[in-house]
Amino acid sequence: MSVAASITFMPALLGVLGRKVNSIPVVACTRRTTAAWQWWAKVLLRRPWASTLAALVLIALLAALPSR
Repeated sequence: MSVAASITFMPALLGVLGRKVNSIPVVACTRRTTAAWQWWAKVLLRRPWASTLAALVLIALLAALPSR
């Protein structure tokens, strides 16, 4: 239901806003990232298909667990 709502709402909202959508200032992130997060991002981005497959397998395993 949320996907259907977003598919219809987002284009309508962008149509109403028109060029005003770019008038909202974007605040740059000034916080520095840690080395561990940079390393993890490089690992994931080095092999995106393998990362995606691993994430899907993990999600499938968690979904297969019996609920209590």
